[in-house]
Amino acid sequence: MERTTPLCMTQFGRLFATTRIPNAGRDKLLTYNDSKHVIVLRGGFFWELQVIDGRGGIMSREQLASALQSIVDEHESFRIEIERNPEQEELRVGLLTTEHRETWARARAHLLSANHANITAIDTALFILCLDAESDGSFEVGLGTGGDPSIGLSMADVSRTMLHGYRGRNRWFDKLQLIVMANGKAGINMEHSPYDGHTVLNYATRVHEDITKQSALPEAQPLAATVSRTPKRLTWSLDVTSRAAIQNAQHEFDAFIMRTESSVLEVRLLFMSHETHSLTRSFARSCAVDQVWQELDRGTEPEPRCLCANGLPTGVLSLDQAARLDLRVMPNQAFLPWCVCQ
Repeated sequence: MERTTPLCMTQFGRLFATTRIPNAGRDKLLTYNDSKHVIVLRGGFFWELQVIDGRGGIMSREQLASALQSIVDEHESFRIEIERNPEQEELRVGLLTTEHRETWARARAHLLSANHANITAIDTALFILCLDAESDGSFEVGLGTGGDPSIGLSMADVSRTMLHGYRGRNRWFDKLQLIVMANGKAGINMEHSPYDGHTVLNYATRVHEDITKQSALPEAQPLAATVSRTPKRLTWSLDVTSRAAIQNAQHEFDAFIMRTESSVLEVRLLFMSHETHSLTRSFARSCAVDQVWQELDRGTEPEPRCLCANGLPTGVLSLDQAARLDLRVMPNQAFLPWCVCQ
């Protein structure tokens, strides 16, 4: 439900255990209904962790915390070893998902020949959990504030982490990713093709409410004793071709990050009086950015632009209604950027 309006639930069936498969010509989406594990990423390395059993039992919070801590500890041990012997460093396979889809399709086909079990484990996982580490450079985020967690991060720094992280090394962009920074900040990076943004936003909202309101979670069966609580690290067999593909992906993604400017527009002040001001009361909160861009483009675009769904007043149900309302909305747009600038 969105307030009092019932919403279609179709997309929620693709929220978990769904992956985008690169193919020549056109990608495809696959959903695995019997998935019982997640993939944890730490420092660009992969671990498989079963969290559900065949009876519907789930891993307890204490068991999950213990498993994640063991991943952090294992990564720290071989990270130190790699610093002593840099030639032993494994390349970050997840970088291949940043490539052009045709390039990634060829690299994946080659990778599958010697790493079929690893790719299958990732494809069929419920989601990817990315545990970002300070040692990854995740606090640097390209041009960020540096590696000291005591330094306050701006919203732009956090946004860049959720968007691509440190050089894309601790990501797998073909699936839903839950990202947790070393300072505890968390976010979601979604692969857009299986669902719209409101589906993931609804999920994030429910999780946030459970955390902040300390909602009582429903009773669940414990994980069966026969199920291993120990995370399984995925090791890769990479030949010269795969290594060259990963190195090229790193080079291309570094260049992409450097030529992409990321900023955050905060619009909280705009809605401080939204309960009393007739104009702000008529707009959805998500419309602000779209409305501001409309105003800023006035000087360069002689013709008015179409409003997307985010830019419509609340209660608008059709494009026909939007077209009729557009003439009434546009003259008031100057109020919106003025509030943001103030």
